[in-house]
Amino acid sequence: MSEEQRTESSQLVDSVLQICALALTSYPVIAPLLSQLRENVRETLARAANVLPRLSQALSELEVDSDVTEQLLDQLREAVPELEPFFQRLRR
Repeated sequence: MSEEQRTESSQLVDSVLQICALALTSYPVIAPLLSQLRENVRETLARAANVLPRLSQALSELEVDSDVTEQLLDQLREAVPELEPFFQRLRR
């Protein structure tokens, strides 16, 4: 191991130790924030799960040119890539 690699390794260990110390001392502050973030994400996903089938239903009832529909779906996939599995299920 070269001197440079040992220095980088030592700096990495020091950085990890500092992050661990910060996380441990900040835990009382961070824990409620993480809990709230988790709850917000859960609520957002639940809302999306309720909205997406209705959006799909509304889109299926529209008489639209298939090219326009594909463009809309492409834009939705680009904006929210996580929707791809949902769109795949709709195609089945």
